[in-house]
Amino acid sequence: MILRLTTGDRIPVDGGIVQGDVWLDKAMLTSEAVPQQRSVGNTVYAGTVIDNSSILFHAAASGSKTILARITKLVRQAQSGKLEIGQLADLISAIFMPAVVVVVLISATIWYFFG
Repeated sequence: MILRLTTGDRIPVDGGIVQGDVWLDKAMLTSEAVPQQRSVGNTVYAGTVIDNSSILFHAAASGSKTILARITKLVRQAQSGKLEIGQLADLISAIFMPAVVVVVLISATIWYFFG
């Protein structure tokens, strides 16, 4: 599918530029404040905004196959999952804390009766 976009339009899907030169605001994806120039043959990504001019581009990926969708999926996985170091810390604290409490109780009992 070939789409035409003009100034101020947000690119809806990933694809390649077929005709035209354009400056793209990629802040949505990369947090870059400075627009980048793209021309025929360059790839454009969903979520970027056209600063000036107009282009014709070929839609290559849509929906869950876009870069923006993949980034969103990775962020969700990172937020929901627990790192291995976090799991190790939980395991150590599950063993260490009861051991400390037992040592404290034994020490208190010994000092109470023999101290």
